[in-house]
Amino acid sequence: MKKLLILIPLILLSCAKHNDFPPAVDVAEPPVPADFTVTMPDLGVYELDWHVADSSLVSYYRIYIYSLYTGPEEVDTTSVSEYYTDFGFPVTEVIWGVSSISVENVESKIVYASAAP
Repeated sequence: MKKLLILIPLILLSCAKHNDFPPAVDVAEPPVPADFTVTMPDLGVYELDWHVADSSLVSYYRIYIYSLYTGPEEVDTTSVSEYYTDFGFPVTEVIWGVSSISVENVESKIVYASAAP
């Protein structure tokens, strides 16, 4: 009986239909946003612009503000490759980030930029 209990797991592990268990998940990483630019047409007003190589692989984009103390903090999402915000008061030297999110909810690398003073 002990021999049988030892052989059953070995037989199951050597079975051809169990070789790929758990099954591999085919997940495509979305393209990283490129040519990310930030302009500041007025104090506290920011316009962000970028593009991706293949927008059909992107579901939406995440917008971040980078904090030296806490790192990137998500502030918004958008489905287009541009973003406009008005803080309503003078804010300078903000570091912005953007990443793309795939249909499978996989996030690309975050790229950063800030407006030239």
